[in-house]
Amino acid sequence: MDQNLVYSKTPAGEEAIRQRTRVVQRNLRMVLILVDGKAPVGELSAKVGNAQLVEQSLQELERDGFIAPASAGSSVWVQSTSAQHSVHAADPGSMAPAEPLLESEKSFLQASLAGGGEEGTEDTRPEEPPVAPSLPPVKKENKAVNLNVIDFSRWRNYLPRPGVIGLGALLLAIGAIWASFGVPEQRYRHLLAEAVGQVLGQAVEVGELHLGWAGQPALVAGSIKAGNGGMSLEEVALVPQWSSLLSRHPLCKRVEVRRANLPVVATAGLHALGDKLGGGGQGARIVLHEVTLGLGSVDLPGRWSVDSQGGPEGQTLITNTDRSLRATIAASSAGVTVAWQGVNWQPDPALRWKLDQVDGQALISSAPSGAMLVTLSKLDVLALDGRWRGEGRLQLNGEKLMLDGRLALRHMAGARFSELLGRSRIALQGSYSADLAVRAEGRDWAALWAGLSYEGSISAGKGEVASLDLLQAVRAGVGPFSRGGATTFDSLEGRIRRDPKNIQLSGLALQSGLASATGRLSIEGESKLEGIFDVQLRGSANRLRAQVQLSGTVADPQLRRLR
Repeated sequence: MDQNLVYSKTPAGEEAIRQRTRVVQRNLRMVLILVDGKAPVGELSAKVGNAQLVEQSLQELERDGFIAPASAGSSVWVQSTSAQHSVHAADPGSMAPAEPLLESEKSFLQASLAGGGEEGTEDTRPEEPPVAPSLPPVKKENKAVNLNVIDFSRWRNYLPRPGVIGLGALLLAIGAIWASFGVPEQRYRHLLAEAVGQVLGQAVEVGELHLGWAGQPALVAGSIKAGNGGMSLEEVALVPQWSSLLSRHPLCKRVEVRRANLPVVATAGLHALGDKLGGGGQGARIVLHEVTLGLGSVDLPGRWSVDSQGGPEGQTLITNTDRSLRATIAASSAGVTVAWQGVNWQPDPALRWKLDQVDGQALISSAPSGAMLVTLSKLDVLALDGRWRGEGRLQLNGEKLMLDGRLALRHMAGARFSELLGRSRIALQGSYSADLAVRAEGRDWAALWAGLSYEGSISAGKGEVASLDLLQAVRAGVGPFSRGGATTFDSLEGRIRRDPKNIQLSGLALQSGLASATGRLSIEGESKLEGIFDVQLRGSANRLRAQVQLSGTVADPQLRRLR
């Protein structure tokens, strides 16, 4: 990390200082407190005495939006938002008082500054209560605020008035020199078209470039589009390497894209694209916001953010809007590898459930038929009060999605297991396990989930099936219907099969003390029940066998003894 780089807090960072719950890790909070927009990275490392801790903390705080390079400012797309924050923050009555530091944070920060973070250093200075920064009174005027004007007012804290005037004159001089030489539009358009085309392997069209602002002077392109229409980037801002501005081979150090539509596999090439745009070394950092990611002929649900340098070396980081899922993507000899982790993630609005925790790995490649093939080598999920592990394949052939795989389910509560039976469910109690073969087909994600079918074995320990009392039906004798009650069991085994229209449970075997039952049942459509059971009651002197018929609906099941 550049030791001369200076960071300052963003509005989110200032808010995190006032609301302690935003940054709860002590090391991160300590470094966030030290960031003041003046001290470079080297000075912060000297204060703390642990350069590695400081650099890692600064990178994480920058990634989460709490700090930003003091020289970079805000991007062209958040200028108006930042200006609104500045105007709002100038009113003392609108600011919430800063929360005082915890005693543990005081002592930890003082010890780090006094002794370089080493053990055995004692700070005997008396603790002073933190004082919230005071703001000068602002005279409110009823006039419109131009949010597109760059606010240099905060620089007055660091430069005297002549310095501000001199800085303004310098910027005007730079602009005049830039205008006299002309914006190197053609060279940068050629650089973009050539670099993006090499990564994607197809022709690329780059829109007109003009001078803009992305925290510093930048070249802004209206759009970049691939030849087959599978990729498009809008509002592309290129921050050039000033030393190469007038050379024959201009370079970039950062690229920001506000809106984009591109295939998932293309994100694996962003790191290589950054190397081409940046001329090797660390390469240019490419950051995309509000991205629609495509997988074959369908789009992944939701919007995503993409960072070419957010993951480990050579890997691109993508995150969804609420940051409940993070994935790293990299190119390999076999295709494109994807690894993801999520917490409280809802894969698709069409699904009713959220996954409490998910960890997975997959390889995206081409099948011999030419279709895109996603091979899921690892899936470990905590959901519905149970644990799921599985593997499978997703094939995208034209406009058709085909899924097949295997899932092993363990220790799911009966109430949640009944949700797998769809909207027409039987009330269950107990702990259930299953080994299932899964298949689905559809034109999009919603149709894929709606067409989900599975088949396999199920088992359960001690539990209960509500509203079905097999023993009561036997005792009632032949003929009359019986309702209500419950059938308890010590163990249950059988097979389950579900398709979009029906659910079938076959080969069922229940054991409960001196009673046992075998049989089958099915749920047709939304709720219609049909089934037959052979029930045995063993006594000390005799054994009773009876056949019981199941009918009615899930809401009103009926049992009747046939013989």
